[in-house]
Amino acid sequence: MKSVVVDLNAQYIKFIKALFPNALDLIVKNHPQFEKVYNAYQDVFNALKEKNRERLIDVLENYRHSGHNMDTAISTLKKNMTAVLNSVEYDFSNGPVEGINRRIKSLKRSCFGFRSLDNFRKRIALTRS
Repeated sequence: MKSVVVDLNAQYIKFIKALFPNALDLIVKNHPQFEKVYNAYQDVFNALKEKNRERLIDVLENYRHSGHNMDTAISTLKKNMTAVLNSVEYDFSNGPVEGINRRIKSLKRSCFGFRSLDNFRKRIALTRS
């Protein structure tokens, strides 16, 4: 018997399904707790991808605790329900801000410090252009 072990990245799963059509089914069927967590992840992922507000609410409200890290993830989503639902409804993104933050952190790491905060700010300003 041969085994295939992969990360649950969606691209890996598509690739593995194409090459080994029964591999993922075998893994999921033998691990009921894994199956529950994986299905919850897929339900949330697909609801967000499809921007389906009602489906997302349904998934979050009907999730049953399993004793895994998914419990924490679902609790966090439920605690921030307004923001999560707004992300489904609107096309705003914090991507540009995250990009700026990444550039600032990268600059800070590569420069080994600055003599003053003013010099650091000036260097950040030069980076943005």
